[in-house]
Amino acid sequence: KKPYGTHAILIGNSHADSIKSSLATLLSQLDIDLSLVQENVNVNKDNIKSLEDILLKGNYQYLFIHSRASTYEFSSLERLISTSRSLKINVFLLMPVPEFTDSVPMSLLKNNSIYSGMSLKNFEDSNQLEFSKLRLLEDRFNINVIDSDKIFCTPKCILSDKNFNPYYIDNNHLTLSGANFLINGLRNDIFHKIE
Repeated sequence: KKPYGTHAILIGNSHADSIKSSLATLLSQLDIDLSLVQENVNVNKDNIKSLEDILLKGNYQYLFIHSRASTYEFSSLERLISTSRSLKINVFLLMPVPEFTDSVPMSLLKNNSIYSGMSLKNFEDSNQLEFSKLRLLEDRFNINVIDSDKIFCTPKCILSDKNFNPYYIDNNHLTLSGANFLINGLRNDIFHKIE
């Protein structure tokens, strides 16, 4: 880590872990180093103090948060974001990616289609309360909330590239191809919002 460079940190569960390489590659194009929390963690009451300590001791200008839908503990997430903003850290909350009932590789084999039966509306409707709470954080703390689901669902949700290389390893974790697809889709939003 460069002592006087620009630094970002990624916090989240296994969904954050699946995008770390792709996000690091994207940020390196802006001369931003990406650090990771030592383990995949959801922000919760058991680890909030240690996560705040990491932010306090680090020299971070950007915080990226990404986790699976329905795994956020909102009081701890709000506390982490509040701490970040008081430290003048620019926060990016990458919204959850779509999840499917069946394994994506199995669905590709079985249905011979790169699209699932789920639409953007299905996914957003099934997570409406949580997504509303996450979006409220944008105005409350002046953070960047970026939609991930709209990259995969336009409006039907895509499971793979045109060559049937799956974007998911199971029903909710991205492959490297899926992570690259996501981060490339978010590229303009991220570049535009980095100060």
